[in-house]
Amino acid sequence: MRAGVDYIDVNCGTFVDKEVELLSWLVDVVQDKVSVPLSTDTPDHEVASRALEKCKQPAFLNSISGESSRFGPFLDLVKQYKTKVVTMVMDDKGMPSGVDDRLANASRLVEDMTKAGVPVEDIYLDPLVFPLSTDQKNASLCVETIKRFHKEFKGVKTVCGLTNISHGLPARKVINQAFLVMMIQAGIDAVIINPLNDYMMALCKAKNSLHRIAPLFLLKSQNSYLNSDQYLQYRVASCSQ
Repeated sequence: MRAGVDYIDVNCGTFVDKEVELLSWLVDVVQDKVSVPLSTDTPDHEVASRALEKCKQPAFLNSISGESSRFGPFLDLVKQYKTKVVTMVMDDKGMPSGVDDRLANASRLVEDMTKAGVPVEDIYLDPLVFPLSTDQKNASLCVETIKRFHKEFKGVKTVCGLTNISHGLPARKVINQAFLVMMIQAGIDAVIINPLNDYMMALCKAKNSLHRIAPLFLLKSQNSYLNSDQYLQYRVASCSQ
C-alpha cells in the first residue's frame, strides 16, 4: 500500500485443481491485512463468483472477453457485484491479429456491455500485449490500439498486462520501463505492474501529476506467478499497515 497500490490483483491460476478454494482463501487473507480493494484474476466463472462473494469492497473483475462461453456468465457477475472489468478484446475466433481486429472486437464488447447496463467508465479495454520475442511490432501495435480505443470509445478506460511485452527476453526491466513510457504517451489508464519497482512507480506517479493512471498490481516472481504462500509472504511484508 505504501508503494501506491490502487488494487491488489489476486491470482491462483497455477493451482488449477484447487483454484476455487485457494482464491477464496486468498481473498480473505489479503483483505485481513490490507484495506485496498482487490482484482479477482481468473478465467473461471465459478472461481470468480466465489471470490467476488468474499470481497468487502467493490472489486475489479479480471477478466471478461467476447468468447461466447465466457461473456454471458462474466457479464452477470459484473452486473451483480457492480465491478470494474478488464475486457479482453478477443472472441471465439481466438487472439486478434492486428489493430482493426482489436477495434472490431472492442466495439462489439462495449456495445453489448453498455446495452446490458454496465457503466461505460467501468469498462477497461485490454489490447492484449504479446511478447516482443514473437513479433517486434507488438509494442507499436499496442500503442496504436490504445490510441484508437480512446478515439473510438468515449468514456471507456484502458488497461494492460504491461510486463507481458518482455516475456522470454533479457533485460526485462529495461524493456518494461520503455514500454510503460510508450503506453503512458498513448493514454493508458491502468497498468498491471509490480509496485515494488521504484522506477516504474516513479513513472506512474509523474504521469498522475498530468493525468490519473490507476495501477493494478500483479506480483510476479521471475517469469512465473507467485504461489499462494509466496504471495502472502511477499505482499503482507510489503503492504501491511
